[in-house]
Amino acid sequence: MRYNNWIPQCGIGNLLNVVLGEPQHLATVRALRLKEIRLDAAEISSFGGPRYGRNVLTQGHDLVVAPIKPSAGLSPEEASALAFEAAMGGVDIVKDDELAFPGLRGAPEERYRQVASAVRRAEQETGTRRAYWANVITSPAKALKAAEMAVNAGADALLLAPALQGLDVCADVSASIGLPVVAHNVGVTSMTRVDGFGIDLSVWMYLQRLAGADAVLAPSPFGSFGISPQSARDAIRATNDEVPGVSATLFSHSGGVGPENVRRLKSLAPEIAVAFTAGSAIFDHPFGPRSGAEALVLAVRALGSQGPSA
Repeated sequence: MRYNNWIPQCGIGNLLNVVLGEPQHLATVRALRLKEIRLDAAEISSFGGPRYGRNVLTQGHDLVVAPIKPSAGLSPEEASALAFEAAMGGVDIVKDDELAFPGLRGAPEERYRQVASAVRRAEQETGTRRAYWANVITSPAKALKAAEMAVNAGADALLLAPALQGLDVCADVSASIGLPVVAHNVGVTSMTRVDGFGIDLSVWMYLQRLAGADAVLAPSPFGSFGISPQSARDAIRATNDEVPGVSATLFSHSGGVGPENVRRLKSLAPEIAVAFTAGSAIFDHPFGPRSGAEALVLAVRALGSQGPSA
């Protein structure tokens, strides 16, 4: 079906407004799910896509991401101490959890500053590059201000939630701040899980890519999210298949990720460099987050023999 009442200048969020907004309201509709979306070259080129994307973020290697746990309630000092331990354990990226709302305890800039400082200290001690992804999931009006505070404090990328904040938040923050933007999967399951309605996960990933997400966190098929391996495989392809003029987006498995299943996750698309985001496996490790990080990093690095070619 061709929708002539949508133009790219209206924003990518309005694309879903046109395609799904009204049709899914109709009482006569018993099933309606967006399985595929096709845009012509001019429409695709109107969206910038990722500013950095997979190749810049990964340099061709799988990454390990540690979302600081517990999710909420930590002081800046507590969060930074956990971040330091995970970074010393070898993770490539320390990430704020999506529930670590800016300013929940103390000023948000203080959390940003202390966690970024802890990551830099681990970087100096190990001699290996580390990155910090800061949570700026807040109202659209406040997101840019939070992003500015995060970048001034030393963050390396910004964590957003397009399903809650709107798809266009990726492009807005990327254009205004210039750092990589990371799209979290919070809120996505409510759109993708119910059979017969909503939107396929792969379509949502594709739209986030067009919107400018340099990386996306997606539910794991081997955790508690209940998605199929094929759905995960399709989502990986949607962020990495060739789209003229649009860079690939880094895909990160998240939820239920641990040393025991990274090989199965990697087998979904063995030729593509991805990230593995693991909270409990790192921060609930019986010997502490440094040991948890070391175990996961070892498991991911052991994939090198089958490792990514792109």
